Amino acid sequence: MAFKHIFKVALSWFSTEKVASPKSKVYSKSHHISIEGKSDLAISAAKAFKGDPSLYNPEDLLLSSLVSCHMMSYLYICDQNNIEVISYTDHAEAILEVNSDASGHFVEVILKPAVVILNPEQLH
Repeated sequence: MAFKHIFKVALSWFSTEKVASPKSKVYSKSHHISIEGKSDLAISAAKAFKGDPSLYNPEDLLLSSLVSCHMMSYLYICDQNNIEVISYTDHAEAILEVNSDASGHFVEVILKPAVVILNPEQLH
């Protein structure tokens, strides 16, 4: 039997339009994400996409989600196998490729977990 989990997010953005030229407009990329019972997140585009570099950006958050999910899955599997983890660190990287037509996608995510186990001899 499958279990379903529902997650809800509210996004708020308001125009603070800036006119770059008579033919094109540049809009603020900054916005807020609200999740009930949690602190709001102030988010913008990455600096490379004319966003506010002091705020989190969607690419930061996607990579953070992948790293966090991987760690929690790893810890769960270790717990299920009675493996005691002392520490888990990761310094992940993601590569976003932008095409000449302004479309883009992540082409690579590299997770670099470093794990310390209480009794590594248990693993053999």
